[in-house]
Amino acid sequence: ISHLVWINGNGVVKAITSSDYVTEENIQLALKGGDLPWPVKNDVLNFEAGRPLLHFEADRVKPPSELFYSAFTAHIDGIDPIDQNLEDTINNTYTYIRYNHPVGLICDVSLTGFGSGRIDPKLLVVEEGDKNRFIFTKGKGYRNVWQMKNSYCYTIRLPLSMTQEERGEFIKNDLTRWLGVIGITAKMEEREIPCYDLVRTADGKPFPLSKKGKEEKAKAVYPFDSSHFTNIPLASLFNVDYGYFNEFPHLIMNKTGYSDSTRVDLNFSADYLSSPEQFKKELQQYGLDLVPATTRMKVHVISDKGYSRNLKP
Repeated sequence: ISHLVWINGNGVVKAITSSDYVTEENIQLALKGGDLPWPVKNDVLNFEAGRPLLHFEADRVKPPSELFYSAFTAHIDGIDPIDQNLEDTINNTYTYIRYNHPVGLICDVSLTGFGSGRIDPKLLVVEEGDKNRFIFTKGKGYRNVWQMKNSYCYTIRLPLSMTQEERGEFIKNDLTRWLGVIGITAKMEEREIPCYDLVRTADGKPFPLSKKGKEEKAKAVYPFDSSHFTNIPLASLFNVDYGYFNEFPHLIMNKTGYSDSTRVDLNFSADYLSSPEQFKKELQQYGLDLVPATTRMKVHVISDKGYSRNLKP
């Protein structure tokens, strides 16, 4: 899901895609009746993630009593991203599985041994290579094509007796080496990065405080013609964990004098995040403004020499 079948006027299936292919341009292309040059959406529903990518098989040779390994592959078509940790008390093994994860998340795991499960594009510095390889950008192609090009599978089997800290350290070192094979290095550093300060204006407009007792509500996704936020924490304007304003491409720092937990009511147009200028304009109706600034924060710093994409056939 989403899963769409494109059928022409003669009842012939012309394509099977996800919903990001449903654009005005693509609908017009389909109506013309020609071939639709898109990869077929493939779903392998019976894939068993628990089965090892690497297994021992040899005629007349008894499998070893202990088998530990790691494996690193490109995208496996037809399966959703998989995130599993399996403990096998019979064989005394621990298996860490991350299939079809974006390379940015793989980099994050290589820094900690476990990973946060996300990488904030506002806190990502790509010193060499294309930032879009690590974070999908809307409007730059189809998400499924991006995933096929920029996601990887990683699994490692270790002794069950290792502590969580020992596993994390082993995985961190192992993934760092695997990423080096494809030309990627990642680190965490404090950097001075551009941002916007959220401030109160001097025009005397009242701060949009929410009245006590209101239910928290958010209406901010297509196809709504406007966006309404009721009783949301002020932090939702700039904290990636809330998700309401994630599409705004810049870090926002709270300089209003109110705490992050202060509850506010905000109403915006449908395109309020289309540009910093538009967001500024709509915040100003509430006596708020965005002022360009810089801040020093710990960020992901990634370099990509692209070894795997430069291999000669």
